Amino acid sequence: MGAVKKFDAIVIGGGIAGASVAAFLADDGLSVTLLERESSLAYHTTGRSAALFTPYYGPDSMRAFGGLSRNFLESPEFDSEVEILSERKTISLVDKANSMTVDRPPKSVWLDESEFLNRVPFLKPGRYVGAVLDTQVASIDVHALHSVYVQALKNRGGKVVTDAEVTKITLAPSDIWEVEAGGQRYESAIVVNAAGAWGDEIAKLAGISPIGLIPKRRTIVVVSSDQFDGINFDDLPFVIVEPDYLYFQQFGVGQLMISPIDQTPSVPCDAQPDEVDMAVTVARLEDVSTLKIKRIDHSWAGLRTFSSDGDPVIGWEPEVPGFFWLVGQGGYGVFTSPAIGRYAASLISSAELPYAYKSHGFPFESLSPDRFRLDSLVGFS
Repeated sequence: MGAVKKFDAIVIGGGIAGASVAAFLADDGLSVTLLERESSLAYHTTGRSAALFTPYYGPDSMRAFGGLSRNFLESPEFDSEVEILSERKTISLVDKANSMTVDRPPKSVWLDESEFLNRVPFLKPGRYVGAVLDTQVASIDVHALHSVYVQALKNRGGKVVTDAEVTKITLAPSDIWEVEAGGQRYESAIVVNAAGAWGDEIAKLAGISPIGLIPKRRTIVVVSSDQFDGINFDDLPFVIVEPDYLYFQQFGVGQLMISPIDQTPSVPCDAQPDEVDMAVTVARLEDVSTLKIKRIDHSWAGLRTFSSDGDPVIGWEPEVPGFFWLVGQGGYGVFTSPAIGRYAASLISSAELPYAYKSHGFPFESLSPDRFRLDSLVGFS
């Protein structure tokens, strides 16, 4: 198996969460290795994201992290000149029943039917009373963002190891973690569990009780404009049709990306699109539009992993030393990764947290895994 490799921190999981915290830890001066079970990084959830910066959506925790992430996304740190954000508008259609309760983000604009049909001409008229145009949304180049983190990690001496499925995690009497992955042994006082849908499985390997993570499948279907007469998807906004019914947006050149916004509970796996979910996607688009889909050109599915209360889990495991949780970001992990990565790294390395976090007002400490361990902490079974 070779000589043991020793680091200040071992990060398990090469998605956006693992890459971001690894980069910030290396920036804080720690020696870091990032272990990824697949042959390439960001294979599962990160690489299948809809890639939007939406700071006014989701639970309060993610809105807080989203706002704190904006500066990094607009001007990445780590001496990078990569463009992460590009302009993107979001339209949320509003029917009569929800016209008085619709969410109106700051700087949003109300569109009447003629105005939103001008932007999305293939929607059926007479169905929606208006739409909310959110001007604070942007598209994220997920690959570029992930690459910024990985390059920063490498530039600071960190290591990235692929084909490194973790098979054994043991805490030695000296409180040093011994990790076996990909035929190699690693040692560190700190293990960061950023394994996404596999987060509970990694905890079990370490002899730690799971916290009840819930992976949920999300389906994507892509259709090309060449199957529709006179239809052009260029410059189409991101369109949300009711909160849990449908969204679609321009995808590449001449293509439309569509999702039924499904959240089907799943085991941790390489998620694949289900035929029924794909049929539902097509039916829902045809229900709200004049499009008649003749073929699906491409499809995929990804897992979005949630904790039982919907908030991310960020903090030290209270039952054993040196095990850090960074999981449960749901569908918000990409655009919040700068702030979550910085926050998690500050807890691990004891680095000074930027003032913006202290002055924000959100109780970030409430995201600790302590909240799932209350019974054991007070002596109940």
